[in-house]
Amino acid sequence: MTQPANYVAWGTSPLGGLATLLPIENVSDAYELSEGVSRADGFPSDAAYRMNPSFPRDVVVPDAVQSRGGGGIPIVSPRLRELIESFDPPDIEYLPITIYDHKGRVGSDEHVIANSYHVVDCLDHDAMGIVWNPLDPMAIMTCERVALDPDALDGTPALFRAKNLEKRVLVRRDLADAIGEAGMSGVYFYELDDVRA
Repeated sequence: MTQPANYVAWGTSPLGGLATLLPIENVSDAYELSEGVSRADGFPSDAAYRMNPSFPRDVVVPDAVQSRGGGGIPIVSPRLRELIESFDPPDIEYLPITIYDHKGRVGSDEHVIANSYHVVDCLDHDAMGIVWNPLDPMAIMTCERVALDPDALDGTPALFRAKNLEKRVLVRRDLADAIGEAGMSGVYFYELDDVRA
């Protein structure tokens, strides 16, 4: 199936010595960060990530950092945040974190979680080959591809989550292109035909 060409899925690439992170610390119900839930109210000031000790030589903190929390939690630098903000996506909050290096020193206290809680009902379920979760009938357990309904996308913002697939952050092509043209490190976008739930 051919996808609407103007959307991709957010991802990261840790190649070339770029740091990867362990799951977030000091945040209760951290799973909500990849489910389109606002967390700004009461977000802890000591929220932190630590560099993954399995890769001790990977110490460069890129513009978009990969964590074991997955691609549904964009961790971004100040310059990447500024670029995202210039596209004015609704329902996004920038949650402060500290990234610690392999020696326990601060690697960055300027990166933030770009938490999008703008959820759009835009999936074309019939075209996706979905297996629904038997324990949660509104959750996709697996799918063959991600397919969007073009009729549901009119006016869709530059960055959002899709209903029933909140763990993926979707990005409009013009924002993705601007990120690439700006030379932001660590960012990798997936074509929707290549995304599996």
